Amino acid sequence: MTDKVPPLEGDVSQPARAADGNKLYGAAATFGQFIGFLESGQYDADAYRAFQDLGHGVKAIAIDNGGKAKGKMQLTIEVEVEGDAVFLRPSFKVVLPDAGKRPRTIAWQLPDGRFTPNKPYQEQLFGMRDVNRSGEMRDA
Repeated sequence: MTDKVPPLEGDVSQPARAADGNKLYGAAATFGQFIGFLESGQYDADAYRAFQDLGHGVKAIAIDNGGKAKGKMQLTIEVEVEGDAVFLRPSFKVVLPDAGKRPRTIAWQLPDGRFTPNKPYQEQLFGMRDVNRSGEMRDA
């Protein structure tokens, strides 16, 4: 610490009472407490509700995609200082997996940069097949 910051007097970590008798927030000792006092608790409630929705959404999408899905939630807190006041602007963003996810295709890249669905330097047992016909014999 520098000499420019005066030491705090008294125990500022304990909630005090306001002039109207209502309790005041104490100093946050954990990140959870810190999140809890942002926007007087509304940020915590909104972010958790969004996180619950993310959980339900990922589960629903996983059911339709073979039991696997992945989503994410990002929390951001912008910090701005004016004089001795610190202004905090929290936000969050939820990203659900794409519900219409297309199946993946395996490919290999050749030394010249082109892609191929056939593993290079490996003999192939089967060639291309026509998937538009139904069981008909075709000429080779």
